[in-house]
Amino acid sequence: GESDVRSKFIDRHYCGMHRLFWLGYEGDRPHSQDKLWAHQHAHYFGRCDFDRTMIALAKELKCWPPRAFASPLSNLVPSLARIQEFPNWQYAQDEAPSPLNEQLAKAYEEEARKTDAKIRDVFIKAESGDASTGKNSDLRAAHFLERGNQARADGNLELAIKFYEKATDAKPNDYAALNNWGAALADQAQQLSGEEAKALFNKAQEKYEAALKIKPDLHKALNNWGAALAAQADQAEQLSGEAAQALFTKAEEKYAAALKIKPDMHAALNNWGAALAVQAEQLDGEEAWALLNAAGEKYAEALKIKSDYHDAVYNWGNALASQAQQLNGEEAQALFSKAGEKYAAALKIKPDYDMALNNWGNVLLIQARQSSGETAQALLTKAGEKFEAALAIEPNQPLALFNLACLAACQGEVRTCLKWLKRRQKVEPISQSMLDKDPDFDRVRAHRDFIAFRDGLPPK
Repeated sequence: GESDVRSKFIDRHYCGMHRLFWLGYEGDRPHSQDKLWAHQHAHYFGRCDFDRTMIALAKELKCWPPRAFASPLSNLVPSLARIQEFPNWQYAQDEAPSPLNEQLAKAYEEEARKTDAKIRDVFIKAESGDASTGKNSDLRAAHFLERGNQARADGNLELAIKFYEKATDAKPNDYAALNNWGAALADQAQQLSGEEAKALFNKAQEKYEAALKIKPDLHKALNNWGAALAAQADQAEQLSGEAAQALFTKAEEKYAAALKIKPDMHAALNNWGAALAVQAEQLDGEEAWALLNAAGEKYAEALKIKSDYHDAVYNWGNALASQAQQLNGEEAQALFSKAGEKYAAALKIKPDYDMALNNWGNVLLIQARQSSGETAQALLTKAGEKFEAALAIEPNQPLALFNLACLAACQGEVRTCLKWLKRRQKVEPISQSMLDKDPDFDRVRAHRDFIAFRDGLPPK
């Protein structure tokens, strides 16, 4: 209230940059705070009990009751840890009671042991499908949700989906499980193609829709839905141009809806930028340039919110490299250099970002093709260093292996080129068409060893 010393501090220092919500008993806002109400983002809510409002808010955010109420001992033990023990050096040990902290710690351990036993019993019954655990449906759902999340993190999507399904069986309105179930289905879809992929993408969207019916402001589900639509659109070989464009448009609508709910959702901005960049790949000229510019704007917005967002910096570098390839001469070199700066920034945030190293090397390789003499040679050397650094992080990085083969071919080193191609072939298949359409292999194309290797590959 106005008697609180902090109200004067707020009145002096509040600048309107962030939203301020003032809850008061009186119906009208206090005139003593008129300076505050001049700010657009300062809001007054009258006839409002602060304590009741905060309790209702805490319940909605699933953080009620406070730890001190839910488990008094677990709250007291760390709070009292800073207090000097009794007895101290002034008293004889046999003249004083057992230290308070020691008594509390023992009581807390006993409380935790009983609680853990109850939880274990619930989870054992949940795993066996015991119907008697129905009253503990929230605990069962949380258990299966956590198991699903762990399985998905381990790459076991099939198992993750089974756990998410069990979570929603235990608690049908568990929107978090529905959202994560959709994400796991979308992950599966991206590993397939054709009708199989389409069916899984559709199922994923059904899960997102179900989650949003329960919690309409679930921005994570909207972001994931947008990512699924963009991934589906990116499977261009299965879709016509118009069908893909329609999916991209829907994806952008989902990202916009997520940002309307949570304007500082940097992941949605990054994903939106990536969707625009993928669309640009299907176009050329001014249309592609405009989309790449728009993508860069999204990445820049994401980085204003989260300055250490390495994926956004990396994606921005990719967009700049794509723009540079539409230019020639100094203009192209300038944009390639800017792309390199972005990759360097991403690596400063995440030093083991092997894809940033690979793409930085690729940019240097392209720059070398457009240069000559010592400049070209220096660029090729730097490119090789980036590719090898990527392999030091991820020895089976297929793009870095292929790019090292391209680099060796540019330098006319047939044996080295074939060494890298054979390593790549063990990791990920190579086709004749991949080699035929890549101009980097022109210097070694007529060599008998290269011809023999190529002829042993599948056509496509």
